[in-house]
Amino acid sequence: MGNNGSWFGTLPRVWERQELMDDLSCLPIEEVETALHDLERVNRIFGNWKLLTRHLSLLTRSVSRRRELVLADLGTGGGDLSAVAARWAADSGRTVRVLAMDRSEEILDLAARRLRNVEQACLLRGDATRLPFPDRSIDILFCSQVLHHLPDTAAISVMSEMTRVCRIGWIVSDLRRGRIAHKATQMALRLVSRNRLIRYDGPLSILRSFTLKEYRQMAAAAGAGTATIRKHLFFRAAIIYRHPGDELTPPEGDQDQR
Repeated sequence: MGNNGSWFGTLPRVWERQELMDDLSCLPIEEVETALHDLERVNRIFGNWKLLTRHLSLLTRSVSRRRELVLADLGTGGGDLSAVAARWAADSGRTVRVLAMDRSEEILDLAARRLRNVEQACLLRGDATRLPFPDRSIDILFCSQVLHHLPDTAAISVMSEMTRVCRIGWIVSDLRRGRIAHKATQMALRLVSRNRLIRYDGPLSILRSFTLKEYRQMAAAAGAGTATIRKHLFFRAAIIYRHPGDELTPPEGDQDQR
């Protein structure tokens, strides 16, 4: 995929360098738990919570509040976004069930602690590239900071599976690759976390992430060519897909940003 050599341009995607948290077998579980706690704070400070609730609200504007919604959080990690989705529903006067899914048993054990008081959440082990759900069985699926851990083909598979499974739509939030994003993330994470996993993996996550153009190409390859690509603060991106059966169109000001 494309590369611009200018300071304000993009960098080539770095796939061969592995993030520390990609291999939990080499890490003390206490350090992983601390990293997930810090990542929750990063998600809150840098807008990932607001990104999710904003697009959940937009996707459900035409849905009756009397209808129970089934949500799925793919790659739940520490579970904070499942908790955020449950709180969004309560604040919106909605009833939801949130399936918090991850492929790692160790991560799910940690997420269970975070979600122990969230009655709407149910934990599930599974692979986002091969979702264990029937077609059109989940109202809205969301995944945060998952795609940059995957090769292009697997990232497309995740989008394709979400498209197959959703009834209303899906939300992907991830990072935007770029030179300034990489340097700024290095500096910012040194201010908000002392955890070596966060400090090492965060800037590398930028290098492993995609550009807005690449997200659009992947969505099209996954059969979700109508997805809206949104640029958010702090080098984040949102890809939002609405199932064709839902005729609600985005309001003015929420158009695609390429």
